[in-house]
Amino acid sequence: MKNNLHNKKEKRYNRDADSKTWKGKPVEIKLKRSADVEPGCIILTCNQADHAYVLNLVQQLNQRVLKIKVFNQRQSIIHIAINDIYYVEVIDTKVFVYDRTNSYEYKGKFRSIYQLLKNFAFIQVSRNTIINTEHIYSIKTLPQCHRELTLENGENIIVNRKYKDDIII
Repeated sequence: MKNNLHNKKEKRYNRDADSKTWKGKPVEIKLKRSADVEPGCIILTCNQADHAYVLNLVQQLNQRVLKIKVFNQRQSIIHIAINDIYYVEVIDTKVFVYDRTNSYEYKGKFRSIYQLLKNFAFIQVSRNTIINTEHIYSIKTLPQCHRELTLENGENIIVNRKYKDDIII
């Protein structure tokens, strides 16, 4: 009964980035091999009008290629791709990284992982939590200006009022 009184709204989260179109037009991607390029390097070229689109594409590629070192429950080292991270949170003094089904411990400070991830699709939603916006399934507006994010794996994350304006509905 209480839920009906607060007029909760839930919206499906829309991602702005579409890697196959630019301003509604198909993008043509060509591969040109060159011996002049050092191994492990990819060079993208574009005209001035496509610059923002190419920067977005580079960010998406980096999320899939860049990995961070974490530890599983057996304290074995795992390298997890940034794109596979759903969220990061601090519990007591330990930093945990979550993917679709597992949790891992990050041996660094929360501040250092936040500084790395904020350059990608991650935003801070509370003092102790950052989330990957690529994995948001829905956003629900709650009473007292809070928001609840449901991630693609079914996890629910509460957004603190201080960070609610960073979540675009």
